[in-house]
Amino acid sequence: MSVDKELWIDLRCLAPSSMTDGGFVTIYIEYEPTEHNSFAHVYSLRKAIRAVGFKITRWHSVFNKDNKLVFESFYTDIPKALWDSNHYNDWIDEVETQDYRS
Repeated sequence: MSVDKELWIDLRCLAPSSMTDGGFVTIYIEYEPTEHNSFAHVYSLRKAIRAVGFKITRWHSVFNKDNKLVFESFYTDIPKALWDSNHYNDWIDEVETQDYRS
């Protein structure tokens, strides 16, 4: 398991939605039916999970009636406690600026 906070930040940036399932992290990606879905994001996500010392244990895909990929679930062996203690939010606080316009 890697403790390199930069690797954990990279992983969290690739995981748009996540929740825990049985104490482990499941990453969800929802696609617009018109989007071109490639394996580039999946490859990057897998590499990022491997870089921190874990793996995808199961992958579930959902297709619409036109056989377009609309949803994917990536079940991992990353423990919930480890996922919750990441550095992503600290990184956001360091680099984010907001612009409010009326």
